[in-house]
Amino acid sequence: NGRFREDLYYRLNVIPITIPPLRERVEDIAPLIMHFLNQFNSKYNTEKIVAEEAMEHLLQYDWPGNVREVANMVERIAALTPGNQIEVGNLPAKIMEQSSNKMATVTVRGLIPLKEAVEAVESQLFTAAYRELKNTYKVAEILGVNQSTVVRKLQKYCAK
Repeated sequence: NGRFREDLYYRLNVIPITIPPLRERVEDIAPLIMHFLNQFNSKYNTEKIVAEEAMEHLLQYDWPGNVREVANMVERIAALTPGNQIEVGNLPAKIMEQSSNKMATVTVRGLIPLKEAVEAVESQLFTAAYRELKNTYKVAEILGVNQSTVVRKLQKYCAK
């Protein structure tokens, strides 16, 4: 209609507002998932919840479609999940594939002394491997260390 003031863009552009993508705002993902899940629970009269392990995978996903993708994915998962608990097996393959790749790598989110970082990674690796394999010889084989090292590290990190 020709009513748009020509100078309006320049007046609005005085303070640029940038919203970073979700992959840079990981702390916003869980609250968004819970918001949309609550919304769909109300809409469909259900009481679905997200299992902790499933939430970990959802937090590792990059969400290239940002908030709209979160909303669509949560609705899809909520609609297709039988029962009230959304488990890892209910997640789409693309989320599982990307999150598994990320979860298998070490990510540095802050700065801590190297010794503390190494101990944290060792603790996670040894306890996770032992929890899964339940055998120190198998853990040693997978991690590429001696079995005696596995026993010593498990004792150190109180996993056994």
